[in-house]
Amino acid sequence: MKKILISTIVRNREEKLENYYNQIKEFVEEFSNDFEFSISIYENDSFDNSKEILKSFDYSIFSNNYLQCEDIGTEYYGSFMIDQRVINFANARNKTIENVDLSNYDNIMIIEVDVIYNTDVIRELLYLEDFKDEVKISEPDIYSGILLQNNIPYDLWAIRSHPRQQWGDVNTICTNGIKKYWSTANGVCVYNMKPFIEGLKFSSFSEMHNKHDCDTAVLCEDFRKRGYNKVYINHDLHLYHERPENEGEQ
Repeated sequence: MKKILISTIVRNREEKLENYYNQIKEFVEEFSNDFEFSISIYENDSFDNSKEILKSFDYSIFSNNYLQCEDIGTEYYGSFMIDQRVINFANARNKTIENVDLSNYDNIMIIEVDVIYNTDVIRELLYLEDFKDEVKISEPDIYSGILLQNNIPYDLWAIRSHPRQQWGDVNTICTNGIKKYWSTANGVCVYNMKPFIEGLKFSSFSEMHNKHDCDTAVLCEDFRKRGYNKVYINHDLHLYHERPENEGEQ
């Protein structure tokens, strides 16, 4: 049975947390015969009710639960692309793997709080049936669907077709099928745990571009430095940054 560590960072997301939890609960219960799930959530410096909501959830559906909430006085930057913001992101993500015996897990699945998806997306990311049929290799090192807003790819800072890019070009992003990319994240992303077991940490500094960069793009860069270069996006797996009015429940 494969073991999956779900990793999430939270700050000021009180209005998103119920849906975040319910989506995870649904797939954890549905796939519990084939996968063992643990969850690690790190929250810091929220000034809304995020802490209280996180502490109220029932974590008994997980084999292990690592919930850490703290106030450390970091500045809140919103959605601005500021170096300190991505530094904070990387530091927070590292908190989700500290004090966890990573050798117990096969994969780490990063799930962002504000992403909407259904269990079919998670089924493919975990069971890899379409991937193995189309790509003809056993498993990817990094695998995601495509995150959309108004049917347009949303996570352009992390989606990069080649190493020279520092921002994804929507015109180079495919519309269907499974394709290899330089980097991806797209709201829900499954990573091979082996690089983390070997000592890899989250970072915001790109040695390739000699500057701070999107933390999840840097993660893909650092995977590649260690020889883990099978990075794929399945464009048939649609996730949403906001619920489309004509899609109903996702």
